[in-house]
Amino acid sequence: MSGTQAESQELLLALDREDRARFEEHYGKIRTYAYWGTPRGQIDALQKWANLNDQEKTDLIANPNVEPPSPTASEQQHINDVMASGEWVYARVLDPSFGDHDRNKTWPPHRTIYLYVNVDTDYNIIDRVVVKRSEHSRGEGGAKSREYLLHEARLHEKLSDVGCKHIIGLRSWGDSDHENVFLLYMDYAPGGDIWQIEGIARRNKKQIPEIYLWVIFDALAEALYVLQIGNSSQFDANGEFIPQAPQPGWNRIVHRDIKPGDIFLGDPNPPYMGYLTPMLGDFGTALEMTDGLEFERRQGTPGWKAPEQMYSQADVARLSKPEQDALVFKDKTDIWAVGLVMWQLMRSSSYAYRHLKDIRVKIMDFEEPELESPYADGIVDDHLKNYGAMYSTNLERLVQKCVEAQQEDRPDINQLRRNVRRELVKAKGIFGDPEVAGPELLMEHLKVRLQDDAFGVGAQGPQGKRRRPPDGVDSAAVAGGAVVAPPEDPLGDPQDDPQEDPREDPQEDLQEDPSEAPLPGPPPGWAKAAEPTNVHELGVFSRNQKAIPAAERAGFLWWLGGFRGGQVEDTKSAAWYKGKNYKHLKTKWDALSDADKAMYRSWG
Repeated sequence: MSGTQAESQELLLALDREDRARFEEHYGKIRTYAYWGTPRGQIDALQKWANLNDQEKTDLIANPNVEPPSPTASEQQHINDVMASGEWVYARVLDPSFGDHDRNKTWPPHRTIYLYVNVDTDYNIIDRVVVKRSEHSRGEGGAKSREYLLHEARLHEKLSDVGCKHIIGLRSWGDSDHENVFLLYMDYAPGGDIWQIEGIARRNKKQIPEIYLWVIFDALAEALYVLQIGNSSQFDANGEFIPQAPQPGWNRIVHRDIKPGDIFLGDPNPPYMGYLTPMLGDFGTALEMTDGLEFERRQGTPGWKAPEQMYSQADVARLSKPEQDALVFKDKTDIWAVGLVMWQLMRSSSYAYRHLKDIRVKIMDFEEPELESPYADGIVDDHLKNYGAMYSTNLERLVQKCVEAQQEDRPDINQLRRNVRRELVKAKGIFGDPEVAGPELLMEHLKVRLQDDAFGVGAQGPQGKRRRPPDGVDSAAVAGGAVVAPPEDPLGDPQDDPQEDPREDPQEDLQEDPSEAPLPGPPPGWAKAAEPTNVHELGVFSRNQKAIPAAERAGFLWWLGGFRGGQVEDTKSAAWYKGKNYKHLKTKWDALSDADKAMYRSWG
């Protein structure tokens, strides 16, 4: 039996009989994937399983789209080379569609989205970045695929440079060290996408506050305005919209694939600090409308495409000139999609997801006059009975205008921008003003509750591999991802030496503050575990000796001795399992509180 197989068997035997049966049920669903079917993949799956609670395991069995393994060491190094601002550490996979990739392909899939965090020397998060990793094949076909990726990057960069807070920022892009991998580095959206809000409304059967719908509508109208004009919108002293001509040299951009999954929820921004900020992203199908442009007309997501996207180039070529002009892609193509997103959000608390999807995908085929928009009598009467949400007539009417089948019946971008902002101002007077300093200050009926962000700035980040900061720089001087040298004394006197990072001094953790009572030693009968001897045990610590100094190893061994001796309570492992696998044990150690770790380290 190989070492990898032995490790896998050891992890499997560490589970009790019932838990092992549940894991086998889960693993039977994912082992057909090329990666998870390997011995290494089984070990990763077992280690993930061991750190889940009962409910999480139940959810995982029900939904086998588990996270893929973390990026390779070379890929993790690549982000540090590109970002060149402090130390970036892999945090997790964000792409929920991992399990949908072709099972016949080897790992990794065509596209994966990773979250990295920038941490200071105390592992506090000071920045976040999302890395979109796309593969393209080698050869002639791969060259064409890479051109599409370059096109997305250039358009996204152009839009990001405008500085609109409602377009997700692009920080960098380029090829990785692997010739067929392309990377986009983007701002992090802690709230995920708009589907999160839609899902909460559906599960709770409680409609989304209308004022937040107007905030979302206003944000999307602003994003579309930037795509068309190349500049942020302007308003006069009375709050009235001021139309502008496009920026010199700006070609209008049509997104073509706006849907809830491409609208992200970023950190709160003024003036609405009580809400996450809607941001438009994913410009893979976007077009820069230039003369003579040739493109595939029918690209986009079924159920979200405007009527003019249903026609192929060949279909259009057979039409008369006036009919062709009516199908030209322009701002109103994206306005259709924005209206449909709003329509989905407004009905989410009243209808099942499948019901609304059936209307969008199957019923809106535009072949019958009465099916020209989701507001047509045939659809409302036959498919949306018992509509329980109560939204204002102004919101319903404006959304209805956006989803008219004929482009001439939809508002243009200037009309949409003006009308949405006017209605938002009116809504503040009716429902209450959401311009507050934080979510806790919102009136109760205006609140939208989402899960807290585990990777917020200031939170503890993953304790990955670390580079030592330059001499004379402590963790407090690491700001915004860049290492900043301490200022010179204006009087020319030498400064006191800044406190060194305690992880760089193996004895630092053992030094006591004379103003505090020393921490007690180990209880009687508590034996320290022996130092690791075999290659597998040593490997846990050998990956990064500087990040795991002697005091940390000593604390771990004191804890391990208690774990094996029964002094440390552990409800997740069988009574006979004494923790032979160091990786599994190191995970348990990492999950301890800072106070517990400090106690064990103090025992020396």
